[in-house]
Amino acid sequence: MKKSVETQKVISMILGIGRAIRKQAEEASRRGRRLSIIQIETLRIIREHRGILMKDLAGQLFISPPSATTLVDELVKKRLAQRSYDKKDRRLVLISLTPKGKMGLEKSLKGKMEWIRGKIKLLSGNEKKNLLKILEKLAEDYN
Repeated sequence: MKKSVETQKVISMILGIGRAIRKQAEEASRRGRRLSIIQIETLRIIREHRGILMKDLAGQLFISPPSATTLVDELVKKRLAQRSYDKKDRRLVLISLTPKGKMGLEKSLKGKMEWIRGKIKLLSGNEKKNLLKILEKLAEDYN
């Protein structure tokens, strides 16, 4: 196989795996979990930052600040997130998770992780080691 064909196959497979994970999450959402993929990712980012400004959240999600506001409005309405004012500068509004938001996020992530674990179980020990090495190399740019 030529290098360009191999590269294209790798790209297609990575994108396909991403689609499969999103599809699994969407199906779980339809079965009653009630959180969309973007809501799950938003809650994850909020948890990671323990209080994040709206403009920073928008940047992390690669969406516009007005879109982030709409997204957060829905999470606040569901009592999954809350707004609070920065103690030093009351013009700044911080977004954080509520206890219900933490539980909802954990439940959603648990389902996604179970699906991924099921797929990884199909690999041999050697295949898992090779996959880990490859993923670590690909992730170097993100760390």
